[in-house]
Amino acid sequence: MLNKKNIALFFFVIAVSTLFLGFYRNQWRMVLPGRFREFQKDSQSLVMGRLTVSRQSGLFAYAGLLGRVDVDPYATTDVIDDVQYDTYLKEMNYSTYSVYFSQSGAQGFVFGIIDNLSPLPALENMRIFRIIASALLALVLAYFLTWIFTEFGLLPGLVALITTIASPWLTVFGRNLFYITAFFYLPLVGLLFYMARNNNQNETRTDRSAAFVVFGAVLLKCLFNGYDFVLPSLGAVVVPFIYYAVRDGWNLKKFFRKGLWIAGGTAMGVVASLTILAIQISIVLGSLNSAVGYLADTFSRRTLGDPEKFPEYASSLKVSVWEVLKIYFEGGEVFGHLSVRFYQVILAFLLFTFIYFIQRNKLKDFTNIQKSGDALVASTWASFIVPILWFSIFKGQSYVHPHTNFLSWYMPFTILGFAMCGAVTQQWIYLLRRSI
Repeated sequence: MLNKKNIALFFFVIAVSTLFLGFYRNQWRMVLPGRFREFQKDSQSLVMGRLTVSRQSGLFAYAGLLGRVDVDPYATTDVIDDVQYDTYLKEMNYSTYSVYFSQSGAQGFVFGIIDNLSPLPALENMRIFRIIASALLALVLAYFLTWIFTEFGLLPGLVALITTIASPWLTVFGRNLFYITAFFYLPLVGLLFYMARNNNQNETRTDRSAAFVVFGAVLLKCLFNGYDFVLPSLGAVVVPFIYYAVRDGWNLKKFFRKGLWIAGGTAMGVVASLTILAIQISIVLGSLNSAVGYLADTFSRRTLGDPEKFPEYASSLKVSVWEVLKIYFEGGEVFGHLSVRFYQVILAFLLFTFIYFIQRNKLKDFTNIQKSGDALVASTWASFIVPILWFSIFKGQSYVHPHTNFLSWYMPFTILGFAMCGAVTQQWIYLLRRSI
């Protein structure tokens, strides 16, 4: 017999299956095959280099950090990248290792364990790694989409699922072994999972546990894919926080108390990850001061640092915030093979928000629907602020990475925005049928 739980499970299975096929093999052809195959091959080569080192020198060699083997300073970037793949796939030995200090490289460590234990050839192991990366992202996003389905209904869930499948950005990131994109969504989904099940439990215990959940999720995110998209990923915890605050009508005391616990858990997760990374770097460089100096310089040149101090990054540091924002409003593709830009989608979301408030008073006899609608609109536009802050604060990095940073819009602003469009349409249909 079909009940609400079984229907949600069926939706979850469909979501996992369709998303996985898109992430792993570009099944729905949301991007051109060449782009899908070659996307961020250079970044992924860092993992290939790490796997070669782990196989030959052990998992803890060079403190487990990612890097590239046998780098020829006179070779082109493409040649250097190809060396990483060839050396790993042909199971060759390496002579030198250039360490990448910007993240802890937990993905390389875990894949190294699998690679060392597996009796299969390197090419088959690489397929296994891609399956793992694709499946993890499919599972995490499917949970989020199933939450949308159970909270708002069939149409919002389907609209959110279809538009997520149609995203060329999620498709190309889905199986990448450097990013392991699922971990970008772990703070959001971890807190959402906890709050959905414990929102009405003992307040003090719930607040502390929520902070611990966020701490663990943030720590794992930073260990597995470093500080790429760190602000959108960490800022996404605002979605479950704002949603349940608005839906359940928290008073200011409760709002600020819970907010401080969650912010504290987030901050401690970042601090713990930076401490681990600093220790790893100091093992390689031989000095904790050198590690701290490297991290400080890296943060400065990727944000609002002095162009004179970093002349090789001067153009990105001198560019205005508005010029960077224009790139991300006017560029990119929201759907595969369709010329729909992000500013157009944002305008559509504004229109549906306007429609919602026009028809909101007609829902006053249905308090739960009205409260859920208010909460969805509030959390959607709260999530809009997060990528804007990322593009603005990390403008140096954003200016030179338009080939990747459009993913920030999906953390999870556009996913929620499309769900909102589905919810408003569903409410309009309901009101129309009711009036008839």
